[in-house]
Amino acid sequence: MENRIELGSEFNLSPNALCKTENNLFYYLRDYKTQWFDYGRSAIRHIPIQKEKTVLLPEFICESVTNCFPKEHINFYRIDDQFLIDVDDLESK
Repeated sequence: MENRIELGSEFNLSPNALCKTENNLFYYLRDYKTQWFDYGRSAIRHIPIQKEKTVLLPEFICESVTNCFPKEHINFYRIDDQFLIDVDDLESK
């Protein structure tokens, strides 16, 4: 069997498995101005990108993330074979 890493996906969650409690994320963030999104991609699309700005993304990333930005605004930084950020490359950009 091949080892695979799940980098992103959709996970089904049954409402029946949820229970009401005050010890939850909504409770702890009640005093903050928050926005809630259905997916991470929806949150990313909500980020305003100005014409002269660049978005830095790792070169090893899901296409569904890169599709959230205009191609001309994306600048990729290197990731090494251990999936660590090449800090020198990132800082140079």
